Amino acid sequence: MKSVIAVFRPITPWQAVVLVIALVGSGLGSFAAYGAVDSASSGTLGDNQQAIAVQRGDLVNSVSINGTLVFPEFERLRFATGGTVGEVLVDEGDSVVSGQAMAALDSAAVVQLEEAVAQARVGLQSAEEALLDARAPQGSVALAEAEAKVSKARLDVQAAEDALVVAREPFSLKQIRAQQEALAKAEADVQTAEDALVSSQTPFSTRQLLAQEEAVAKARVALEAARDGLEQVTSGSTARVQEEAVANAYLAVEAAQEVLDQALLPATAGAVASAQAAVEQATGSLNAAEVALIEAEGAQPALLEQAENAFDAAKFSYRQAITAKFGLGTPFPTTFLEQELEADILLDPASFIAIHLPPFDAESADALTPWKNMITARDVFDAADRSQAVTDAEGTVAQRQQSLQDADDVLAVLLAKPDASDVSLRQAQLATAQDDLGLANQALIGLFSGEETADGMLKRAQVETAEASLAEAEETLAEMLVGADSLDVALKSARVSTAQAELEEAREEFADMTAGPDPLEVVDSQRVLAVVSAKLGEAEEALAEIATGADSLKAVLRVTEVKTARSALDIAIENLDGAVLRSPGPGLVTVLAIEAGDQVTPNTVAIEVVDTSIAEVDGVIDEIDVLFVQVGTEAVVTMNALQGQSLRGIVSSIAATGTTQSGVVSFPVRVQVEAPQGIQLREGLSAAASVVLRVTSNALLVPSLAVGGSFLQPTVQLLSDGKIAERPVTLGDSDDFFVVIRDGLDEGDLVVVESADGDVSPFGNFTGGQAGTFRQLFGAGFTRGGGGGGGGQPGGGGGR
Repeated sequence: MKSVIAVFRPITPWQAVVLVIALVGSGLGSFAAYGAVDSASSGTLGDNQQAIAVQRGDLVNSVSINGTLVFPEFERLRFATGGTVGEVLVDEGDSVVSGQAMAALDSAAVVQLEEAVAQARVGLQSAEEALLDARAPQGSVALAEAEAKVSKARLDVQAAEDALVVAREPFSLKQIRAQQEALAKAEADVQTAEDALVSSQTPFSTRQLLAQEEAVAKARVALEAARDGLEQVTSGSTARVQEEAVANAYLAVEAAQEVLDQALLPATAGAVASAQAAVEQATGSLNAAEVALIEAEGAQPALLEQAENAFDAAKFSYRQAITAKFGLGTPFPTTFLEQELEADILLDPASFIAIHLPPFDAESADALTPWKNMITARDVFDAADRSQAVTDAEGTVAQRQQSLQDADDVLAVLLAKPDASDVSLRQAQLATAQDDLGLANQALIGLFSGEETADGMLKRAQVETAEASLAEAEETLAEMLVGADSLDVALKSARVSTAQAELEEAREEFADMTAGPDPLEVVDSQRVLAVVSAKLGEAEEALAEIATGADSLKAVLRVTEVKTARSALDIAIENLDGAVLRSPGPGLVTVLAIEAGDQVTPNTVAIEVVDTSIAEVDGVIDEIDVLFVQVGTEAVVTMNALQGQSLRGIVSSIAATGTTQSGVVSFPVRVQVEAPQGIQLREGLSAAASVVLRVTSNALLVPSLAVGGSFLQPTVQLLSDGKIAERPVTLGDSDDFFVVIRDGLDEGDLVVVESADGDVSPFGNFTGGQAGTFRQLFGAGFTRGGGGGGGGQPGGGGGR
């Protein structure tokens, strides 16, 4: 009883009302169903019923967490010291490997840091020498030998430090950039060699072959045309053609002579007199037109005034008609007419009255005739205002002026002397026509005498040229059809192989350069440095033991100075190493806040690199499910970007406090995802993680649609011995498809499933309204949610 009360405790009042209504409706429906089954004891199943056997299987309850993919592990890189950025070797979005150089300070900053390292080394050496001076007297042979051992040990330490620097940075940025350029050149050489090989294998494309075949066909057509021309020249009909050419040449000579005679012939007295009379007549017509224009311009003001007065009188008559019609007694005040009526006075009476006067029957107005008179007067005024008479008179004057100009031009031509240049042109045309006539006569004589004419020789030369062109085109086509030169193809193929080998070598060298330091070499160099450093310490201790009579206080001071100098050297070396930003591990460049030439300080965040090997789904889970999820719980992650592929994951974190939005409490959750091999995940991808809450193994399962009854006593319809009977059952966990039967049924029993749409197959759609109603009515004691894995059959589980 307490568990039932605990279930109802979080229900709000409105949810309780809905639950009571659902329970009452379910009880009534169960009673009606029981009555129907009891009355149908014959055992016959309806069209929308089916008997399904109770089966054993695994019920998986899971919850889905929807969210986006994030990379939680990242590192912000800064230079160890300030300076100017000299080179940036990566871009945002680039993938990097551990130890890969990404940016460096300029050469000036590097030189300063190297000088600082050198000065620190000199300072350390001076401090160590001062320590020796303080610890031992001068001139001792043992002391000299000890000092020599210390000096040798220092040289060994220096060499070991240099070797460690080389092991940590085997290649400089300049060498990497040069190799990168060599790699790009090798790739370009391979492409060039492959293109040359393709060209040698197929020296001519199909289009080129078709073009050459077309050129051969054109050459053949040209040869046929040249042969036809030669045949025409040498045939018997050529004589008739040439005779016609001679006759045409005679006509051309006569026409040229006639044109020349007309150019040399002076004008007759009658033609000059006629032209002079035309000029005088045009002058008189122009004078008369100008007089008419003056008269029209003089009469214009009076005409305009008369038209305007008539228009004003018509307006006044129209206003009086309107006034008399509506019994206003007196005409409208002038100011009122000017301000209110003048803009619309020319409207028809109905429109005018509708705007300015109270409503009335427009058909009964007696103002139509005055309004028509006013419109007519308006048109007369407009015509007078446009000065049509003046415009017509001006047009007449312009026409008369043009006529006079034309008559003057004709008279000038008649009175002028023959133009020497025109006469020369006519004479040249006559000479050309006479030459053509001579050539035509000569050709005709040649035809009759049997000699080959110039035209015949030209046609014969054209035939020979066409034959040579055809032969050349056919030879070119034959060469193109032969195909590729095997020797040339072999040479090009060898060049491709060589270029590919060079490219592979360049890639290997570039990969070696960008792979970062060899961990084994670094460890070996560190081991050597540790050994020689230990030997240096032993030599210094031996020197200290040999030294006697030293000033202890001065020696202690010198020891402190040596420690300070060594610390300064370590800092200088660290600053020098920090002049180059290297990737702390494999990842993705997400932020690039610098570019070459920028000024930076040790506090400037230059590059941000995220670790793409660790990806998480950032989502939320509601308060109903959060208590069933623990850190470390396994999950199955799916993404829209990887259709049909599932990734393994585990719950990595659950927020201790929730957030409330619109009355719903949810808790932020993160699920760590194992990234698939060969696929670079991207931050922001949508993902869904199915987290298994619990699994009920080897349980009796029935479809949710088979359960009826009431909230307190669920039942199923059992088919036994051909009869349908109601059987009370005890329920366990469920999902949207199946429910666990704890008691009341045995494996193999047949339960009746009823569906309104007739789909009662055990593999049918159990995600409809009835399944949802089942979850609402019988949710107490059931785990909420599901993974969506089984497709609605026992053993698969369901999902929300």
